[in-house]
Amino acid sequence: MRLFIALEFPENVRKEAHALLDGIALPDFKAVEEENIHLTLKFLGEAPETILQGLEASLADVARAYDPFSFRVSGGGAFPTLKRPRVLWLAVKTPDDYLARLAQDIDAACAAYGVPRENRPFSPHVTLGRFRMPPRALDVSESLSTFIERARSFDATIDAQEFVLFRSTLTPRGPIYRALARFPLAGSG
Repeated sequence: MRLFIALEFPENVRKEAHALLDGIALPDFKAVEEENIHLTLKFLGEAPETILQGLEASLADVARAYDPFSFRVSGGGAFPTLKRPRVLWLAVKTPDDYLARLAQDIDAACAAYGVPRENRPFSPHVTLGRFRMPPRALDVSESLSTFIERARSFDATIDAQEFVLFRSTLTPRGPIYRALARFPLAGSG
């Protein structure tokens, strides 16, 4: 099973985020489907179904240690750079390291079940789409400028009440995400 853990966004925020790409011509670009826009906390990749019961118990323990919290989605950019874009994203802003600590604790819980630990610092962002091949900067400079200008004015506050363990099934039309378990934040983090 292909798994990941994420924070879901309200429908109106997904719709507004997806609309940032409306009418922008980007060659060889695949936008994330509106219903799939989220903030990934941990990508597990392929994992055996046999770990689910124990993993879910560990993730529930993590969730109980954290209170619900809010974060902002505002601004955007491209990875690795605007000159050689592979991914277009929206920035996630938090007033402290709460979100990073949550991601680290989720990472540790997953590692106990054989999932490799993250080897990079957590960099919260919302992926809006990917280029199959990096385009030449000249071919997309006007479109990227339009996206960056729109992203600059985008501003949404998300109230995180839970995180979700998703199964991702890849299809020719794009991935289909199915929530396997929800973990309400109910602690004193």
